[in-house]
Amino acid sequence: MDNLKGFLIILVVLGHFLELNMQQPGAKLLYELIYTFHMPVFVFVSGYFFQYDLKRIISGLLYPYLVFQTLYLLFVRLFLKINTPITYKTPYWLMWYLMAMIAWSLLTRVLEKSTGICEGRAEHFKKRVILLTAVFCALIAGYGNMIERSFSLSRILVFFPFFLAGHFTPKTLRGRYRRLTLILTGCGICLYTIFLTSVYEHTKYVWFYEATPYAADGYSICFRGIHMITAVLFCAFLFWIMPNRELPFLSKAGRKTMQIFLLHGFVVKLCKQYEVFQKVPYPYLTVLAMTLLLVWILSSDTLGKIVRPLMRGPGIKRKK
Repeated sequence: MDNLKGFLIILVVLGHFLELNMQQPGAKLLYELIYTFHMPVFVFVSGYFFQYDLKRIISGLLYPYLVFQTLYLLFVRLFLKINTPITYKTPYWLMWYLMAMIAWSLLTRVLEKSTGICEGRAEHFKKRVILLTAVFCALIAGYGNMIERSFSLSRILVFFPFFLAGHFTPKTLRGRYRRLTLILTGCGICLYTIFLTSVYEHTKYVWFYEATPYAADGYSICFRGIHMITAVLFCAFLFWIMPNRELPFLSKAGRKTMQIFLLHGFVVKLCKQYEVFQKVPYPYLTVLAMTLLLVWILSSDTLGKIVRPLMRGPGIKRKK
């Protein structure tokens, strides 16, 4: 799971750098392919490790949200000279994930308490009903014009099924159907990639954010359904294909995803402000090199000790 998290956080940074290079040939296709699955899989992994603890939600999610929402807004206003309003209702850019995590954690707890779900086999039916209901809500949410970026409501609803799926996944999985899963999901991913290659010029990459109603950006329930189904295929494929052993760079990045996620945005915004990628001869190589270098720097233990007070509130200790 550390390897999977490390791979995903690299894609997060890579995706944000690619967004600054949309004028390059093929950049939009690669960007949309990454955004097809990297956040849904991240949400799945978050649900997989979820254990309800109100103190940890407050100290490990709400506290860093308030701190980094403030830091990003001040950074944009004071250093980038962009007149952005100071608000906590609408998360700034990547801060939506922390607000969504708070909501998913509380919603999952409410659902478990209200339905009496436990770990027994008799509860499988209830879990399926809850999951299907969450999928239904995710699909119809696009018709509500009020369900948008405020409080990250759209993303909370759309990605909630992935959080539930991760939470409901048994922590010990048998490898009985591993080969069949890899073949089926691999074929599905290939077909989707071919399909995306033929239509990406007619799509808007903002559709993959799932942050707005259908009418706002001109997409439909069919697109959202295809997006969710494809993300499931990627999730299953990556879950089984990822090596179950220590991979030095990847595993360490996977253990430091929080600090990489919260800090890399400052660098991305600076690169955008000073048009870094418009001044280099090989944009793709530069993007890849900067991505790996930034992940390596931000995953350092020394940096972690410095920023830890910003990421964890009083009274919370790191889980071993």
